[in-house]
Amino acid sequence: MTRKFTKENLQNIVIGLDFDGTCVSHEFPFIGKDIGAVSVLKRLIKEYNVKFILNTVRDNKYLDEAAKWCKDNDIPLYGLNINPEQKEFSESPKVHADMFIDDLSLGIPVIYPDNDITKKPHVDWREVEKLLFDNVQDINEDLKFIVNMTRRKMGM
Repeated sequence: MTRKFTKENLQNIVIGLDFDGTCVSHEFPFIGKDIGAVSVLKRLIKEYNVKFILNTVRDNKYLDEAAKWCKDNDIPLYGLNINPEQKEFSESPKVHADMFIDDLSLGIPVIYPDNDITKKPHVDWREVEKLLFDNVQDINEDLKFIVNMTRRKMGM
């Protein structure tokens, strides 16, 4: 079963976001090319006020470069490899987020590029965008439908 999203359960969530193969093509230690992430991430911020935690194995200067890429593309980060509020409830090193987008996640749509030197798959942002926006249900519309059906059954 695929996870169903509603406008309400996407509001103000925290997403753990991988970098190489997810935001950009695989070209580590360099910064790869945008693979379609920027427009979808900006849309998530605009429509749902999503916060992003960059959740990557990059560290030191490589992590700084990834964070700079996000800043240069107007994608504000809530955290770098850590949820800033997590210490209040957990000592675990695992990043706490409501959702993760990562090219290595089971079920994430990927593209196997022919022209990429590494030949490693990367996230298919067109398909991710469909999952996050086209399949979003409006709870208010669902409730209106249920109320109307109930009224019809009751002869109201």
